[in-house]
Amino acid sequence: MLLHVGQSALRGDIGRYAERFNLLELRAERGKLPKLARLRQWRAQVPEEFVFSVVLPQRVSGLEAAADVAAELDHAIGVADALRAAWLVVQTPASVTPTTRSRQRLQALVERLPREVRRVAWEPRGIWQDEEAERTAELLGVRLVRDVSRSPAPPGRVVYARMRGLGDASRVRASAVERVAERLADCDEACVVIEGEGAVRAAALLRQLVLDLEPEAELGHDTEQALDDTADEDQDFDDALDDGSMDDDEDADDEDDEEDR
Repeated sequence: MLLHVGQSALRGDIGRYAERFNLLELRAERGKLPKLARLRQWRAQVPEEFVFSVVLPQRVSGLEAAADVAAELDHAIGVADALRAAWLVVQTPASVTPTTRSRQRLQALVERLPREVRRVAWEPRGIWQDEEAERTAELLGVRLVRDVSRSPAPPGRVVYARMRGLGDASRVRASAVERVAERLADCDEACVVIEGEGAVRAAALLRQLVLDLEPEAELGHDTEQALDDTADEDQDFDDALDDGSMDDDEDADDEDDEEDR
């Protein structure tokens, strides 16, 4: 399996981040990211196989019929282009429910996305039954996003998955990582976004478990011990973030910057 693991935001230096993860998910909200020139530098600072994923702005994924939605979408696509992102993620809020109008608007949005150069994933946060969401994703030709630590992976050989933390101070448990590895075992490719504390250790454990779960291999180590083995590295990473030594002080993007036009 080709496995990419990362977090849903960058705190600190992209170079050091890329030593621990090979995936970074970023939300393309105006004013929340560095300028496009800086994003291009990020792309140049990571290995070629490193994967960027861009989550569309809330104004876009909310499927609102507002005048500024087109500009927000163009901005997000510009961010994806600068990063040479492999994925665009449509994260629809709870207000988007399985109605005919929602499906039509979602289809119209997906059709506007440049799918010839990157994949599209859809993460419904509203009240969607599993089969209903799977059927809609299949009709749209997109990948369905799920928290695979709590639910089975959606159908398909390529999976975009999430592990959500429970609360601001939550830590990812070894048992949750183990479930993710088992549910992704039959995939050819998987992207896993880890939310919550302890992502460095969880990513290392997930990589090891995926290797162990290959058909010719046995699961040969205790998962809790594997977490303990990387605890010091994880704490060092968190400490560097807390004391500010890894802060990225780049200005947020400026739409008036002629260089980015």
